[in-house]
Amino acid sequence: MRLVIFRGFLRWFGYDIVRVKAREESKTTPNRHRLPQLPKSEISDVKEILKDYVQKFGHEPGQYRTYKAAARYLNETRMRKQFATVEFAFRNGVDLSGRIVDVGSGTGYLLRSVKRFARGSELWGFDPSPKTERLAPMLCPAATFKRELLSEREGAFDVALCTQVLEHLVNPEALVYNLYKVLNPGGCLVLTVPDGRYNFLEAGRFSKENGAYEGHVNFWSPESWRHWLEKIYAPSQIITETHDLIGNLALIRKEVQG
Repeated sequence: MRLVIFRGFLRWFGYDIVRVKAREESKTTPNRHRLPQLPKSEISDVKEILKDYVQKFGHEPGQYRTYKAAARYLNETRMRKQFATVEFAFRNGVDLSGRIVDVGSGTGYLLRSVKRFARGSELWGFDPSPKTERLAPMLCPAATFKRELLSEREGAFDVALCTQVLEHLVNPEALVYNLYKVLNPGGCLVLTVPDGRYNFLEAGRFSKENGAYEGHVNFWSPESWRHWLEKIYAPSQIITETHDLIGNLALIRKEVQG
């Protein structure tokens, strides 16, 4: 009854109350509050691979000793974040069918996600972690993994990926310069780091060999992230996004000379 009276009052002044549909989010606009869902078959396959890996290599130094430990690290959320990173590259026009390198490849799941987008790609992964020798080839058999740091002598790549690595490094500039060098002209570099406004992971142990901490020592807000990239890569094209659950993302296109 009160609504009827109030509506009559509004109509007296030329207004009315109408019911409208909730605005749907554009299918082409990225949802920065959610992660893409993975098929149940993919989650099941990864679980079986982790069980097989632990059974074969769990007794070796530097490997996950139990399935619980392996699954705690490569959990569904982490897999969805890595798939979302590849989706970010694909959505921004990165051709994933060429020669692709993942620096800091870890478990190899990011390259496994790339393979879902482009089956014809040539995949390489570099990481000093012992798990790169054992777990990564099981998760992504199509890729070639090396337990070492990337050298610019390794050759040219069409796409370079480096996700959730720079925040660990004493000298992140050295790595991003090197990543740019190994790109072919017109190639693309995809980077991600945590959002420094909400990142509270302590530095932890330091590895002199890798020049990296176990935890985080570099922190970028969305604004400082773009400013830092522009100082290094200008005048290359730079696209940045911030995702609530991934952090700061960036796509850099290498200029074609001439």
